[in-house]
Amino acid sequence: MKTKKSKTYKALNAVLGPVVRPYAAQTIQRLMGFHLLWHMLGGEKALRDLGWDPVTVWRNRKEFASTFGVSVEEGFPELADFARSIGVGQEIV
Repeated sequence: MKTKKSKTYKALNAVLGPVVRPYAAQTIQRLMGFHLLWHMLGGEKALRDLGWDPVTVWRNRKEFASTFGVSVEEGFPELADFARSIGVGQEIV
């Protein structure tokens, strides 16, 4: 089903889309990596034990919640379960 998009939307997308997309993709990838590490290693304490600064962990948690609308603890647990099931992250521990 096609939706109608306004001329303003189309114009903004044409101008800003190519500029914004690379930064958005990089942010999503970074936050999903943070999410996987969080779940696979066991949360904040495990990340700090690996040498992450507490402020860095806090900022990533805040940005994750702001971006995805859920906390890192609640968000996408099936992705972390799948990664664990195929052995991703075992070399980290």
